[in-house]
Amino acid sequence: MDHTQLDGVAVFDGVEMLPLGRPWLTAIIDVYSGCVVGIVLTFEQPSIYSVMECIKRANRPKVHLPQSADQFPDLRSIFGRFDEIVVDNGREFAGVAMEDGLIDAGISLRLAPVGSQTYKAIVERLFGTLNSLLNEKLPGGVLKPEVLREFGYDPEKDAVLTLSELEELLWDAITLYHITPPRGQSSPPAQLWKESAKADGIDVIGDDAELDKILGAVRYPCRITRSGVELFGLTFHDEAKVSALLEDLIGYEPVRSRRKGSATARVKVKYNPACLSEIHVWNRHTNRYVTLPCKDERYAQGISLWHHRRLREWAALKGEEFSSEADRLLVRAKMIRKLEDLAPTLKGKERRAMARLLNSPKIQSLSDGGVALAYAPPRHDGLAPVIEHDLLAPVRSDEGRKPSRPARTKKRKPPKPRRAKAIQDHAHLKPQTGEIADFTVDLSTWKEIDL
Repeated sequence: MDHTQLDGVAVFDGVEMLPLGRPWLTAIIDVYSGCVVGIVLTFEQPSIYSVMECIKRANRPKVHLPQSADQFPDLRSIFGRFDEIVVDNGREFAGVAMEDGLIDAGISLRLAPVGSQTYKAIVERLFGTLNSLLNEKLPGGVLKPEVLREFGYDPEKDAVLTLSELEELLWDAITLYHITPPRGQSSPPAQLWKESAKADGIDVIGDDAELDKILGAVRYPCRITRSGVELFGLTFHDEAKVSALLEDLIGYEPVRSRRKGSATARVKVKYNPACLSEIHVWNRHTNRYVTLPCKDERYAQGISLWHHRRLREWAALKGEEFSSEADRLLVRAKMIRKLEDLAPTLKGKERRAMARLLNSPKIQSLSDGGVALAYAPPRHDGLAPVIEHDLLAPVRSDEGRKPSRPARTKKRKPPKPRRAKAIQDHAHLKPQTGEIADFTVDLSTWKEIDL
């Protein structure tokens, strides 16, 4: 699994004409066949959202493929669960949330050695192929926008592509990649996948709802009380679920840390950074995640953590109240109105920043058109058998504790020349023994010297 920035010019909205810039693609690829099992296209920087969303999409049948893929029905069966995922050492990959989520799902994580460019050569070749295929279809994808304008071509006017349209073009390119044999091979990736799936079956995690809960950002420890869980300035509460959680977890709390007169417990919480409408609290007594909705339901629906923080900062800057749901809805409405008023005067980077404020990351639904996903049994005509796997979370021996990782080393800054010179001026050392021969300090400069 890896990320890349696609070459191309895209526009978020054909009415507002707000360019989002170069999109990021997160892809996970099967090493044996070379098939692309899951992708996420976003204009956000690579994050834990794009990583976890990609794994979840990979586990599901491809019911969202464009109509151009109808003539290749086998492509919809390129999905499944992985035994091991190889990634680089990016923060979104090497962080605690990634490791904890994969432990819950029963998937191993392998970090590529630092500085080894060829360790993930298969996914790098994929990105190069997709970029070249997309450049043949995307208007304005080869030349720079300023060069195109010199020839009377305005990419912001003529190359109006929404995120969904760009994703459809991307799937067209992936379809061509799947049915084309790579250099040096006689079989295309889709054929290798089909033969392998027919022989060994397709491993999947059958409980998509539970998979959504365990694959998310992690926060530990959090405190749960009768009022629920406070997180990011929001309250997540359900009276019946909170009471049941406290009843199960209060016995695990040390007696000394219990608050007098109130029931509280420390819990591990998982959440989706792309949507703050709910969180998932780990109940180590039942070994299950319990979902608590946000009390500010109208405000939190569709709000990402990044948007919530920007709204809170903007409210503080403008002196607006941001404590109740009505306050938050009012601040969001004012910001949107302000951005719409500024849209005609913004250009370049400012317009892309505005588009990011108005656009939230997309979460793929568990169902398609109201029809829930179901796996059909294998047939005599060769349909690959689907092998459902249970999640590892309910049987973890560490009671769901967050993994511990060594802190990232920080580069030590060299001492400032002025400070080093000041120390040398006040400490005279013997050259033979290195002992201090004469040490005198002017008291007027004592506070300025850090010894």
